[in-house]
Amino acid sequence: MISPETGSRLTLEEIKTEKDLGVYFSSDLKWRTHCQHSAAKANSILGQLRQAFHAWNPQSYNYLYTAFVRPHLEYATSVWNPHRRSDVRIIENIQRRATKLVGRIRDRSYQDRLAILNLTTLESRRSRGDLISHYKIANRLLDVNWLASTKLMSSIAYHGP
Repeated sequence: MISPETGSRLTLEEIKTEKDLGVYFSSDLKWRTHCQHSAAKANSILGQLRQAFHAWNPQSYNYLYTAFVRPHLEYATSVWNPHRRSDVRIIENIQRRATKLVGRIRDRSYQDRLAILNLTTLESRRSRGDLISHYKIANRLLDVNWLASTKLMSSIAYHGP
């Protein structure tokens, strides 16, 4: 790229991670950074809820967890759905730990706690969302303009070496 002021070449800075609309994109196109940030935010909120509420029952847990914690773990998953087991584990461990807040079921297995709380794993929720999106696109229930980005790119003038 040429500097308009000096006419000399500009060196572009290499960026490892960029946050755009709340989603962290890394230069290696892996979602580890985003998963860690989402988990940290959800974990922080979970800690605040734990301090504010001492008696947890399944109904209060469902209201509080689904309203305040889970949205941070699921925000924009159609964009960043992790495929590496380690990234899935980072996200799922927050829900795993959160289900232990309900004292009466704390000692049960994770799957049992989910069943009692009428929840599913976050991984299965992401898969379900992907299947629903695929169905809507395949059956033309969702208007997707596949050429919009190519038209935009062809209208941008590029002047380079």
